[in-house]
Amino acid sequence: MGGIWMTHGGDRLRRLQSGASTAALAMVLALSAGSALAQEAQPTAPGGAPAGTRLPDGAQQTTSPVADGPQPGGTTPSDAGTVSEVVVTGFRAAIESAIAVKRAEAGVVDAIKAEDIAKFPDNNLAESLQRIPGVAITRAGGEGRNITVRGLGPGSTRVRINGMEALASTGGSDADGGANRARQFDFNVFASELFNSLAVRKTPSASVEEGSLGATVDLQTSRAFDFRQDQSLVLSAQAGYNDLSKSWDPRFAVLASKKFLDDTVGVLVSVAHSKRNVREEGWDTVRWGEGTSNGGWCSPLGFDTNAATAGQQFNPGANAAVGATAANCAAGEPRLPGTPENIATYQRASDPGSWHPRIPRYLRFDYETERLGITGSLQWKPTSRTLINFDYLYADYKSDRRESFLEGISFSRGAASPEFGKPYMIPRVFETDANGTLTYGVFDNVDIRVEAREDELRTIFTQYTLSGTHELTDNIKISGLIGTSKSSFKNPIQTTITLDRANQDNWVFDARDNPKMPSIGWGFDVNDPNAFTFTNANTTGTVRPSEIRLRPQFVQNSFDQVVGDIEWRINDTFTLRTGAVWKKYVNDGQEYRRQTEFAVPALPAGASITSITEQLTGFGKGLDADLPDGWVVPNFDAIASALNIYSNQGTFALFGIENTNARGNFRTITEESRAGYVQLDFDTDVLPWRIRGDVGVRYVDTDTTAEGYTFAAGAPLQLTVENSYDNWLPAANVVVEVTPDILIRGAAAKVMVRPGLGALNPGGTVNTTGNLSVSTGNPRLMPQEANTYDLSFEWYPTRNSLIALGLFRKEITQDFSSVRLTGPFSSFGLDPALLAGSGRTPSDETSFSTTINAPGGEPYEGAELNIQMPFTFLRDNFGMPEWTGNFGGLFNYTYVTGTQISCGATPVNGVCSIPLESRRQNVSKGSYNVTLFYEDEKLSARVSGSYRGDYLTAIPSANQGNLTSTRRQDYQDADWVPATFMVDASLSYQLTEKLKVSLEGINLTDEEAMQYNDTVAERVWNNRHFGRQYYVGLRYTF
Repeated sequence: MGGIWMTHGGDRLRRLQSGASTAALAMVLALSAGSALAQEAQPTAPGGAPAGTRLPDGAQQTTSPVADGPQPGGTTPSDAGTVSEVVVTGFRAAIESAIAVKRAEAGVVDAIKAEDIAKFPDNNLAESLQRIPGVAITRAGGEGRNITVRGLGPGSTRVRINGMEALASTGGSDADGGANRARQFDFNVFASELFNSLAVRKTPSASVEEGSLGATVDLQTSRAFDFRQDQSLVLSAQAGYNDLSKSWDPRFAVLASKKFLDDTVGVLVSVAHSKRNVREEGWDTVRWGEGTSNGGWCSPLGFDTNAATAGQQFNPGANAAVGATAANCAAGEPRLPGTPENIATYQRASDPGSWHPRIPRYLRFDYETERLGITGSLQWKPTSRTLINFDYLYADYKSDRRESFLEGISFSRGAASPEFGKPYMIPRVFETDANGTLTYGVFDNVDIRVEAREDELRTIFTQYTLSGTHELTDNIKISGLIGTSKSSFKNPIQTTITLDRANQDNWVFDARDNPKMPSIGWGFDVNDPNAFTFTNANTTGTVRPSEIRLRPQFVQNSFDQVVGDIEWRINDTFTLRTGAVWKKYVNDGQEYRRQTEFAVPALPAGASITSITEQLTGFGKGLDADLPDGWVVPNFDAIASALNIYSNQGTFALFGIENTNARGNFRTITEESRAGYVQLDFDTDVLPWRIRGDVGVRYVDTDTTAEGYTFAAGAPLQLTVENSYDNWLPAANVVVEVTPDILIRGAAAKVMVRPGLGALNPGGTVNTTGNLSVSTGNPRLMPQEANTYDLSFEWYPTRNSLIALGLFRKEITQDFSSVRLTGPFSSFGLDPALLAGSGRTPSDETSFSTTINAPGGEPYEGAELNIQMPFTFLRDNFGMPEWTGNFGGLFNYTYVTGTQISCGATPVNGVCSIPLESRRQNVSKGSYNVTLFYEDEKLSARVSGSYRGDYLTAIPSANQGNLTSTRRQDYQDADWVPATFMVDASLSYQLTEKLKVSLEGINLTDEEAMQYNDTVAERVWNNRHFGRQYYVGLRYTF
């Protein structure tokens, strides 16, 4: 896998070669339908063309009015009020509209256009955006959640909705990132039907707001003036089916628009609603641990574990409470005889270069999601020189998730009470591959756990924007925007309940035949509720503690923004722009927990382990392994009723800043920025070629206030840290029209990206339940800074075709560096008082993380190839039948290289002693989209494949081992995600002029979601599949 370079060792690690097979690609092309770039053409032209910019030459043109509202920082549509338009409908028209956007812009912009609702064949907005060149997505719950642009992660991309910046956040499983407390935008909050156009701006102008290294994404909802008709009413309804959950789910949308008073007033309302039931099943290890982790294993009888110390040493050491002696691992659990074979097995298992799953487990996730979106628009054009727009957007996203695990928990536990974990376990067999990865093992004294979690998640997003333009004279125009948005994420129910079983013998792990889905022999009937306990631990270690975790949490994001711009068209060649922006952003988060999650009250009279449990059945469909059909799981309703766990009283009382584990998620980050810019747009034929573009500079001043909590003198203490920074950001974009159909486009700019929100938390987070972890903030972080350069060559053979090659380079001069370490709690200089009352000790293994500023690595460079082509040449040039000209194809490919610096040791005075240079996190070296389509007057069919190459998610791995070792198997360099190839398809038929039927399929190859530890050993961390999704629907236009 991935070209990662560890500077301390100089070892070039091999790259995992993965991707779509030839057979898979052939199958894709054989399908008769597919989802693609965008949909029927907009009757109005693309916004964002610089004032005074003439339309591209060489196309047959008509004109139509423009709904020309201002964009943030002054980016407005052409002041001419007319645009290039070819009057065709369907998918070909969508391609023409998207090409027109790209061609007219001064910078590098790609777009998707849609005439009205129900045209994007995707689950949500993220999946629509992945059709754009250079855009790839990450998935959660079987659908897209975040995007990367040109390989750069979600935090490097800024999103504007209806002209103003916004941020929407929701939650996911731990494997999918959990609750979003960062800057990345969760696109799964929104239905794609709500949006009229999606545009990705990859090069900045001075007039475009700062804050992105990857791209600025513009999302625009529909307005009445977008449509030719005086009134429109469109209805669509679909039924969705998932072949893993076996569930049929509804999806519908409606749009109504009307123009009044001689087309001077327009009103539009749209509504989209859907429900979806999804199931994921698979395998998880919660990462891999080295042989020496968590205090090692129980040593054989008579074996001296430390010959350098006087007297015989054994592991675990003598402990009268649990009966650990030189002869016994624990009371009634004798050590293995000290035979050469047993000693060799113990030494192999205890080798720091031997790796085992930390929590080997099977999993099932069941999701019930509901998505509601509403848009409203009111437009008023009192004169031909004035346009006022009011836009409203509302989104309500709900997701109820149930997680069920069957796991071996003691592999990740230390010797301390009440967990009595790995040091009491006996490795009878421990076989590894050449990289030290456990392939087959037999263990005694394994603690088994059934873990179940229930989440109720809800995000409500609202936005109000008022914008307008007014032409003071023929040459001077003013524009403005005032808006506010709020995203409120609530996770009031996040409850985990466990059933436990101590000291199980003959537990078997077998990954020899299928390391992606190992087989486990549990050694007892996992469907028998009486085989488990649901109680507190005893002091002798024969009963393990069950847990009831209550962790409600909340995240709020709000933006307030005011924009003002003045545009002066000096002459036909030059237009001068200037403007200012004030913006305030507030991120606020809270979490609550019980004081001790190990406190489990006795069941009331009449209740038993049988009455508070139920059976999980039908597990493992479509998974290639010897798996259990199911297992016993907690019944949440029965336990909640029996123990009144949601009373917020007594042992179930919840605490915020008073709780060490919850305190770190109480934070408020406030950013207030003031920006101004000056920009000169130009368009001239003085030279032999037409040259157009813009050049300018932007100044922004940012003040941050970070509030959080720490622990001092036995009590929580609020911390407030203020920081300020300013940036001068020059930018230039130039387009040279060598011929009317051949363009050369260049751009250069200085950009900045503000620090991640979690990194700014002055208090940090300590988690003493589950995996002991510490995350500390750095509220004085400065922004990431980079110099960016773009060069592209574009050929437009016809008005609906494009062949383009783009090159880009990003020189990061100041970066963010992640510090991720594993070691004893005491090794990080942390106050032992933070562990008070948790049962943890300073010697317990701890994951530690923080963020510092660091120099950038090697320049980040790449290339994009974009081909959009109707296959009319088959008919026109080769004499093939007329219908062959109805085919067409789209293909885009992005390739990137570049490195970043991470830290493998605790920084001293902000300086890292073990710098690690690697590929950038979240960056895929290669990604592509390919679409084949067919369209005639009645039939429309498309099939699309989306490929994303492997990428790193953490450097070094969260369980990295010994990074300074000269033996490669002693450490894990990174956590990463392998390459994926998703296939989607759609088919529609126009039954009548107004009625259309459709059939769509998503993830037709049932692609798995996987994660790995280490790029050489390729240890499977997580492997889940979520089935295929189908939609059948009707669409009626009145």
